[in-house]
Formats: sequence, structure tokens, C-alpha cells
Amino acid sequence: MDQKKIEAVTSWPTPKTVKQVQAFLGFVNYLCRFIPNFSSVARPLHNLTKKETPWSWGNLEEAAFQELKTLVTRSPVLVHSNPELPYYLETDASGVAMGAILSQRGEDNRLHPVAYMSKSFSGAEANYDTHDKELLAIIKALEEWRIFLEATDRPIQVFTDHRNLEYWMQARTFNRRHARWRIFLSDFNFEIHYRPGKQSGKPDALSRRSHYVDTPPEPEVMLPAEVFANTSEEEVKIITEICSRLREDPSLEPIIQFLREDADNAPPSIRKAYRDYDWEEDLLWYQGKLVVPDSEILKERLLREFHNSPLAGHPGQQRTLELLSRNYWWPGMKSSAKEWVECCPTCQANRRPHAPVIALKPLEVPPYPFHTISYDFITGFPKSQGYDAILVVIDSFSKFGHFIPTSKKVTAKGLADLFITHIWKLHSLPVKTISDCCTPL
Repeated sequence: MDQKKIEAVTSWPTPKTVKQVQAFLGFVNYLCRFIPNFSSVARPLHNLTKKETPWSWGNLEEAAFQELKTLVTRSPVLVHSNPELPYYLETDASGVAMGAILSQRGEDNRLHPVAYMSKSFSGAEANYDTHDKELLAIIKALEEWRIFLEATDRPIQVFTDHRNLEYWMQARTFNRRHARWRIFLSDFNFEIHYRPGKQSGKPDALSRRSHYVDTPPEPEVMLPAEVFANTSEEEVKIITEICSRLREDPSLEPIIQFLREDADNAPPSIRKAYRDYDWEEDLLWYQGKLVVPDSEILKERLLREFHNSPLAGHPGQQRTLELLSRNYWWPGMKSSAKEWVECCPTCQANRRPHAPVIALKPLEVPPYPFHTISYDFITGFPKSQGYDAILVVIDSFSKFGHFIPTSKKVTAKGLADLFITHIWKLHSLPVKTISDCCTPL
């Protein structure tokens, strides 16, 4: 059993008061139907909650407490995740902590827990209002179990005891924190349901464990590294590179200057033009998406990450654009994604042909050099001195080749100019030209 999944229960501190015993029993009572002889095992703890029983925590109570923690974290109470079944996520937030339980319905048609979670809020998070704490509890749970919950076919059923969250997905205005959260939540397919706190015994108990009440919350990172098990290190490096290159893009300089210095004093026309931009955490955002500077290297690294990587799996043009545009933006992103997918060697090799396959026909052997030439483009190079492609021209008789630097966006007129400059003046006009998909000469 993965210890991380059950850490929230196995690390439960020993109760010091009757109220703390009641909180623990409220948690395990929900799972009692999966535990044989539950009543006899829990009897010493139930006795402590009676008014006529004086408080006394001895070996018998400690043994019952440890035995119950063991029973609720072993099979068949806990089940392995099944990606074919829908997930049920129950969350709750108290003043200083949150709790969550991830469950799936078993063959007995009852919910069985897959994993438990309990975390304290950081100092800043503890000051959030109730609405934000409940939403943050959902986000932290999705982060913790992202490997199970991201991009599920069936909606994740999220149950919370805060009714306002049921309408959060339909909200139209967000503060900056909500905008960042919205970007993260867009990766998940979920539905929020309201359930009164009285019906939420399990996550309520996890969020109100005794040591959260008296212990000041320790500082903790907003997005712990362990929740990004499904995110590549390459994407993190790309974001760091974007941060360092933003100021090198002259087209973004006036926008950054406006957001950092002149926002209040700028004329209305400028404020209107830049109203969709934000400057936060040394990054430029456009409508909540990270702006990528005008760097072919950065764009190609992102395209490679969202199309060529094993996690992406070579999706089509629309899917590649959809994955990329969830978190990033640059002018002409649609055409960049289209061109990248069309030029992907793996996609071309595995693409199912739409037209019937025509039998190969051998080419005639030309009678003399440069009677017949074949030409094609090689693309995908980083820009160098304004060039990012090579026009390859091969003589079919001698196999002599010309390799001419050019741009992948060259027009038919530009291609004709290259042909006259580099081929015609040296070898005169060929009788025949052969190409697969380029613009005819």
C-alpha cells in the first residue's frame, strides 16, 4: 500500500480530549460497514465519550485507537484506483486546514476510499475567506491526485459543504488568484455538488484534527513538487526561459512598461488596448494565459512538448492547439500549431491516406545532366541570418545537389527567383522538374 495515500490517517495524533475522540470516531464510523467486528474494537473509545465515564487514556484505549487506524487503511476498505470508474472527491476546509477523500464505487455499490489527504493551510491561506478556503481545498486535492484525476472521461463528482461553490464554474469575474486557479482547474472534468456539513463526516474530521487547532501553520509551497508527477521538467524549464526572455522582445516592451509603471497615467486608448494584459510574478499574461515572446526556439520547444512528447502522443492540429492554448498564448499560435503538425515526420509516417494509393512508377533516366531535376524543402531549423529552411535541388542524372538557404514562408515568386539565381544561370532551363508537394515552378 502506498504510504502517501494513507498518511493523513496513520499520522493522526493521539486524542487528548473527549471532543477529539468524537472527531476520530466520526471519521471511522462512516467506514464501519467495511470493518469486521468494528463495534467491539471501537468500544473502549465509545466508552470514553459517555458522560458518566471519567477521562482516562490507557493502554486499552491506545490499542483500540491504533487498531482502528490500521483497519481503515487496509484492504478491502481501501481500493486500488480504476480509471474505468468515476471518481468521487469529498473535500472540507476548516479555519487552518483542509481534508479530502478520493473514492470509487465498488462491486457492492458502496463508495470505497482510494486515498486520504489532510493538510494545514499556510499563513496567507489561513486568512482566506470561507469561499476561497473551500475552493482551495478542491484545488489542493486535485493537485495531490492529479495523476488519477486529470483528463478523466467521466466528470469527477466533487462534494463540498459550501453552496456558493456550486455556481463557481458559471462565474464571470475573477480576481487574480481566481484567474490562476481557473487555469489550473481547466485541466479537470468535474462537477461540484452541495452537501451539508453534517453529511460530510469523513473530510470534516480530517480537516479538524486536533493538532491543527493549537499549532501555528508552517510555511508551505503553493504547488508542492509531488503533485506534478504528470508534468514534465521540460515545461518548467521553458517557463523559466520565457521569464528571462520577455524583456528581450521589443514588441512586448511597451506593454510591460505600461503594466509596471504607467498604468494609472496612460491615456484611455492605451489602457483599452492593454486591458487584457496582466503583469504578475515577473510574467506577462494575456486573458489569463502566459505570453510567449517572439522566439522561434521557445515556440518550437512548446510545440514539441505538447505534440511530440510521450505525454502528448502526437495529437492532431486542433487537439495540439487546444492543449497549448490552455496556458500559453502568442500571435499566430493557430498557424504555428497547424504547420508543426503538418511537418511532423511521425504523424506523416503514420497518417492514414485519404486518397487511394497509386502504384509507384519508376522515373525515366534523363539523357544528360540537368535535363531533369527534383526539388523539395527541408524545414524545422532555428532562424539564422533570417533563414529557417533549405531548398534542395538534385540533378536526377548526376545526383549533383544545390542546397539553398531560404525561408519556410517563401512565396511562388520567391521560389522562382531562387531557381533563376542558383540553378538557371549555372545549368540553363531543365526540361522536367519533379516535386512532391511544393509550389510548382
